[in-house]
Amino acid sequence: MNNFFIYDCIGSTNNEAKKIIHKYKIYKGVIISDKQTQGKGKYGTKWISKKGNLYMTFFFKVKNYDKVLKLQFKTLKIIKSILTKKINSKNKISIKYPNDILVNDKKLSGILIESIRFNKSIYGLVGIGVNISNSPNIRKYQTTCLNNINGKMNDRIEIAQSITNRFRIL
Repeated sequence: MNNFFIYDCIGSTNNEAKKIIHKYKIYKGVIISDKQTQGKGKYGTKWISKKGNLYMTFFFKVKNYDKVLKLQFKTLKIIKSILTKKINSKNKISIKYPNDILVNDKKLSGILIESIRFNKSIYGLVGIGVNISNSPNIRKYQTTCLNNINGKMNDRIEIAQSITNRFRIL
């Protein structure tokens, strides 16, 4: 993908993807931001998006809505595979469907798959959040971050690049 959009702070990477498709007629790309002010999770819940974590969205044309549905499983497998390489084997990494990656039963990552129709085409939007340097304090469930799990500083740009490289196969 050659259309990279990098921001210091943005409302929502998924919402920015929709705007880029509609306003600029760019139909394939990736958005990365240091922070989101209006990050969202499933059912429109707020995704707390502190600086130092990874927030990104891929957007591209898909043939039909069935392809959008399949993105959920493919994305979770990709994220789990990449994060598994970053943690040692004593930690239990798992997928909590429909959209979370857990380590030792604590949320490390979440995804949000959306679709839009524009100019007779369907677009898949794959939002990804990974807690790299900090994790939000949430009442409903425990969270964690990659730096705490593996005891070292992780480069979020390197992780974003790994994810981007794997997305080329979708």
